[in-house]
Amino acid sequence: MNGWLLFVYILYANIGLAGIALLYWSKPWANRYNEWAVSIRERFPRLIEREGTRNAQRNYLAVLILIRVCGIFLVVNAMYGLLHAVGGW
Repeated sequence: MNGWLLFVYILYANIGLAGIALLYWSKPWANRYNEWAVSIRERFPRLIEREGTRNAQRNYLAVLILIRVCGIFLVVNAMYGLLHAVGGW
C-alpha cells in the first residue's frame, strides 16, 4: 500500500471519528455553552440584557443543532473521502 494512501485513510477515519464525537457529545456541549453564556450575563448585567427561559431554550436548541450539523458534515465528508480514496466513486 502506498504511504500516501495510508495517510489519506487515517486522515478521513479521524475526520469521521471527530464527526461522530460531535454527534455524541452535542447535548453536553450545548448545555455547557448555555451555562457559560448565563454566567457571562450574570457577571456583566449592564453589558448584556438578561434573557428569559424561553430564549435560553432557543439558544440551547440552536447550539445543539449547529453542533450536530457540523458533526453530520464531517461524517459525510469522511465517508465521501474514503470512498473516493478506495476508488468506489
